[in-house]
Amino acid sequence: MRQLIPRRFERQRILRDVLVRPLSQGSSFAGNLLDLARGGAALFAGRFVGVGQPVELALRTGGSANAPGGPKLVGRVVYARAEPEGNIMGIAFARPLSSEELRAFDTRLRTSAGCGTEG
Repeated sequence: MRQLIPRRFERQRILRDVLVRPLSQGSSFAGNLLDLARGGAALFAGRFVGVGQPVELALRTGGSANAPGGPKLVGRVVYARAEPEGNIMGIAFARPLSSEELRAFDTRLRTSAGCGTEG
């Protein structure tokens, strides 16, 4: 049985549209942010990105399906699991967000047009 390791940062459950851009290759694609913490995020996407790959997350604006807006978060995939409906990935940010950065990003997420919420 696997032993659970406590998380360093509290996660906020949130469901928002993001753009995922693999930094090593490929173009941006749509994903759904599932949760967010100072140290990383979980997301669901139709496209798979392997563990260790660097990525950039950006908010999607209401004007276009692939129009990024607002702050961008850079990290790497630390967990990836293929599911029948799509892929679940865990992203560790390159550096932990400050409380102010997390608050600003969360505010931007909550006020972005055309997105659902949970929580």
